[in-house]
Order: sequence, then C-alpha cells, then structure tokens
Amino acid sequence: MESLTYRIDQFEGPLDLLLTLIIKNKVSIEDIPIAMICDQYLDYLEHCKEMDMEIASEFLVLASELVLIKTRMLLPGPEEEEEDPRAALAAALIEYQRIKAAAPVFSEYYGVYSGRFVKDTDEIPPDNSVLPNQSVDKLFAAMKRVLANVKPGENEGRTAINPIIKKQIVPVALKIDHVKNAFLKKNRLRFTELFYGAESKSEVIATFIAILELIKIGSIGISEETDTSNGEDVILEAKNIEEIGDGYSYGDEYDGK
Repeated sequence: MESLTYRIDQFEGPLDLLLTLIIKNKVSIEDIPIAMICDQYLDYLEHCKEMDMEIASEFLVLASELVLIKTRMLLPGPEEEEEDPRAALAAALIEYQRIKAAAPVFSEYYGVYSGRFVKDTDEIPPDNSVLPNQSVDKLFAAMKRVLANVKPGENEGRTAINPIIKKQIVPVALKIDHVKNAFLKKNRLRFTELFYGAESKSEVIATFIAILELIKIGSIGISEETDTSNGEDVILEAKNIEEIGDGYSYGDEYDGK
C-alpha cells in the first residue's frame, strides 16, 4: 500500500477515512475489495498507534466491522447465498458521499445567514377598547337598513341618466362636523337620526365613515343598552365630542363609487 500522509484528525470520521481509501485505490463503492481495503484501514490505524496518536473509538468500531465482513466473505457460506455482507457498508458510504458533496453548499449558506436573527411573529391581541363588548355587525346591520331607505336625490338621478354630470363629492370631514354638531345638541342619538336629510348614497356613506372615525378616536361610542336582536336601532352616545375642533382633519372624500 502506498504510504498515506493524512492525520487521523483530518478525517470527519471513520467513513471519511474509508471513502478516502476507496477513492485512492480507484475501486467501486458497490463492489469493495474488502480484503484489500480492510488491510489498508488496519495498517493505517496501526501506523497512528506507532505515532502515539489517539484513535477515536468510532474508528475502532468500523475496523471491527471490516474484519467481520472480511471473515464472512472468506469463510465458505451456505449453498443459498445470503445478502452481500458489504451491502450495508456500501449504502452508508454512498449516503455519506452525498452528504459530503452537499456540505460546501450548506457551508456557504451558513456563512451568509448564520449572523441573521429571525424575529418571531407578533401576536397582536384584538383591541376591544373602542367597542367594548360590542359587535361591529350591529353597525353594519343598521347601515344596511339606512341604505335600503335612501331615495336618490335630484343630482344622483340626473347622474345616472347623464354620466357627463360629475358625481357629487362628499367630504368626510364635513360629515364629521355634522355628526359632532348633532351630539353637541343631544348626548344620545339613534344611529338612523344621523342620516336624516341625506339625499344620496354618497352622502350616506360619507356619514357612515364619519361615524366610524369618531368611534375610532373615542369621541362617540355604542351604548351598552344597544340591543339589535329585536330589530331595534343602534344607540350612540357622546364621550369626548366637545374636544373635536371645527374642520376636523380627514383627507378622504367619498364620491359614491
């Protein structure tokens, strides 16, 4: 055998050493000349002992397995040949060879991504401070009833006939002032009261958005007495409505689209 100059600590494990011997001798993994490879493996371990090098136990375990396989192949077997005693070792070497080939790729990924930290997903609890113990469905149910009773105004009817006429633009900020003024006169109002006088769908939707905005900022709220199970109207009540200044800043407009 040609002298090997490798050190035992240069191998990842016994399979790495065995694979090196197979490649060096240019033999097939699936048809290992077990006698030759076993002798070379044992000679290498003996050489390590002569150099006072510590040999890990897993190298010795594989050495005993090689000796066992060599013995089974040398001794005469039964007439019905059993499974090739080298099969399990060959399968392990093929799998190890695949892993060794993939290691440089994963090593590159590790160099790129090992210094990164992944932030866990934040579980944001629902905010019930705006509508405590209230279902948003109540507002939408009330809104449906309002929309069902809306009759097209003069401008809305003309727009449907003649699309050249520009649709009515309803500033939400204007409706916020409308709702605020209504609550300054009366602390508690039925939801439908805020839509009295609305002549178009655009005006109704803009009013509804204004109500939602004021609920969001805590200026008005749904009364705990509200019970829509029997078709009753939603009751809204003022909270800090007086703190809303004139011309509340709200950039959106609703044009009925």
